[in-house]
Amino acid sequence: MKITTLTLNPAFDLHCYADAFLPQRENLFEITARDAGGKGVNVSRALKANGVENAAVCIVGSENGEEFLASLRAEGLTVRAVKAAGRIRENITLHEKEKAETRISFKGFAADEGLLAEVLDALGDLGEGSTVVFAGSAPEGLTEAALVAFLKRIKDTGASLAIDSRALSLSSILSLRPMLIKPNKDEAEAALGVTLQSIADAREAAEALHKKGVENVLLSLGGEGAILCADSGTYYAPCPEVAVLSTVGAGDSTVAGFLSAKSEGLSDAEALARAVAFGSAACMLAGTAAPRREDVAALIEKIEVQRL
Repeated sequence: MKITTLTLNPAFDLHCYADAFLPQRENLFEITARDAGGKGVNVSRALKANGVENAAVCIVGSENGEEFLASLRAEGLTVRAVKAAGRIRENITLHEKEKAETRISFKGFAADEGLLAEVLDALGDLGEGSTVVFAGSAPEGLTEAALVAFLKRIKDTGASLAIDSRALSLSSILSLRPMLIKPNKDEAEAALGVTLQSIADAREAAEALHKKGVENVLLSLGGEGAILCADSGTYYAPCPEVAVLSTVGAGDSTVAGFLSAKSEGLSDAEALARAVAFGSAACMLAGTAAPRREDVAALIEKIEVQRL
């Protein structure tokens, strides 16, 4: 499997720490990490860290794009970029002692449909055996119709699509018949108009999406684990217990784990176990760090996949 990730709206991820965040007061936070990120980039980073070669294609703002690209290349990533006028946005994650994270996001550069033609060229030769991971948001200026038409052109090459993006409605995603989608609990509830209160509810939601034409539905449930609905059946894997330092990028690592397993021809149950191990291992590290191989290997031993 040839894997290429696609990030149309990347970001610099700033991670800041203080014992407590006081609203409507002056706060002093320590910057603990500043990472070049974005959902597709995070998938590429997790794959590369675990020995899976891939390429990351992204649009970058001309004002700070070189810094972004230099950071990724220093990590050993293969990156192909298209430039837009403006700046890459910044996301700030505030970490407090023993409290949930607070995230603040800013707008970045705008794009137009002409840039999508350049992105298609940057993707290079695709075809059968290729998988393109479309992940994250879209910059201002790109309509949903333009994104769907663009992704259909990718599919027309014979490549498979893995989609983890709120830029597309459920109907648009279904029209693309992707190989993989990875909604989280909130996204699945919004897409289907349901409330998921149990594993049984989550199973029904994943199976409903699968029946609508999605080959693999990987429904992440945060600390409760994940459900995979595929042609071979429906499976559930609980998360192993880990000390959580940051959840930023954990969902992207989950996607990477699934794809890495499939690139090796592993079974659906094994792919789910690896997906959960990747996501859990990412949570053990601060910032947007990629899961470490040794952590993934240790966690897989603790994951028991159940066939539902």
